[in-house]
Amino acid sequence: MRKIILILALAVTSSLTFAQVENVKKAKSKASSDDSADVATAQTLITAALKDETTKNTVDAWYVNGLVYSKMFELQDNKRLEVPARKPDENIQSEVAYKAFKAWIVADSLDVVESKNNPKRKGKLKYREDIVEKIAPTKAYINNYGNILFNKQDFEGAKAVYEDFLSIPNLEMFKGSDKISPKDSLFIFTQNNLKLVFKRLCYKYLDAKDSVMYLKTLNEAIAVYPTDDYFLRNKIQYSINKGDEKGALENIDKTLALNPKNEVLYYVRGYIYAIKPDKQKEALADFQKAIDLKPDYAEAIAGYGDVLFGEGDIYYKKSVMASNSAADALKKSADDLYRQAITYYEKARSLKYNDDTMLRRLQSIYRKLQMFDKEKEIRTARGL
Repeated sequence: MRKIILILALAVTSSLTFAQVENVKKAKSKASSDDSADVATAQTLITAALKDETTKNTVDAWYVNGLVYSKMFELQDNKRLEVPARKPDENIQSEVAYKAFKAWIVADSLDVVESKNNPKRKGKLKYREDIVEKIAPTKAYINNYGNILFNKQDFEGAKAVYEDFLSIPNLEMFKGSDKISPKDSLFIFTQNNLKLVFKRLCYKYLDAKDSVMYLKTLNEAIAVYPTDDYFLRNKIQYSINKGDEKGALENIDKTLALNPKNEVLYYVRGYIYAIKPDKQKEALADFQKAIDLKPDYAEAIAGYGDVLFGEGDIYYKKSVMASNSAADALKKSADDLYRQAITYYEKARSLKYNDDTMLRRLQSIYRKLQMFDKEKEIRTARGL
C-alpha cells in the first residue's frame, strides 16, 4: 500500500512540475503576441511559475519573465506607429525596461551555472546573445527609471536602480561589447546622480535620527566615491558628535590626503588637538594652516587665540602658586601669551565673530592685564 501511495505521490508531483513547465512555454508564446491581453496572460502564467518550487530557479522561467516585460515595453513603443500616432508612456517603458533587465541578469547567471553543470550543454549559453541584443537598446530607459524614482523621492529605490545600471559595463555579457561603454555620457551622468542620491539619503537618515542607516550610507558613498571629500567630511562630523576623536582624526587625514587645501579640515583637526594638553603645538600649526588658506577664517583665528589663552592660563595659575622670585617670571610669560591671544581675538571680532566663549576669555584677559576700559567694552558687547 505504501508503495502505491508513493507512486501516486510521485505521479502528482511530476504532473505539477509538467504543468509549470508548460506554463513557462505558454507564457513565452503569448509574450510574442501584439495583443496586450495575451501579454497580461503571459505575465500571470510566468508569475505563477516563478512562485513554484519546481520552476522558480530555472533559466527558462527567468528568461521568459524578462521577455514579458520586454514585450510590455514594445507595446508602448508601437504606439508611435499607430495612425494617428500616440505617445508612449515613458514611465511604463522605463519601469518594464528595468524589470526586464533584472530578470535577464538572473536568467544569465542561472544559464552560466546550468551550462557548466550539464555535460550536454558543453558550456554553451542559451540566451546570452539574445539578452545582450535586448538590453543594449533600452539602457536609457533603465537609467530613467532611477530618475523617475528620484523625482518621487524614493531615494532608496533610485539608489538601487542607479547601482544596477552602473554595473552593466562590468557584466560578463558586455565585456568586450561595443554596445555598452562606461565612457558613455549616460553612465557619467548616472555617477553624478547616484552621488546626489547618497546625499539625499544622508539628509533623510539624519533628519530621522537613524544613525545606523546614516553611517551605513556614508560608508557606502565613501567606497563608491573615495576621491570626493564630501562624505568623508560628514563622517568626520559624525565621529566628532559621537565623541570618536580617533575616527574623526583618521578620516580628516584621509580627506586631507585628497584635498590638502581644505581649510575647514585643518580647523577641525586643530580644534580636536586644542583640547589635548600634549597637542597644543599641533593645534597651533593646524589653525595657522587654515588661516594661511583663508586669511579671514574667523573661527580658525579665534581657535589660535584659544590655544594661546590656554597656555597663558597655565603660566598664570603657576604664578599664583609660586614664590615671589619665580612668580614674576611666570606672570610675565602669562601676560605675553595673553597679549598674543588678544591680537587673534580682536582680529576675529573685526571679522564679526562674537562667540560668547571667546568674548568671556577676552574679558578675563583684559581684567588680568588691568585693562579695565577694554574689559568694560567686552562686558557691554556681551550684554552684561
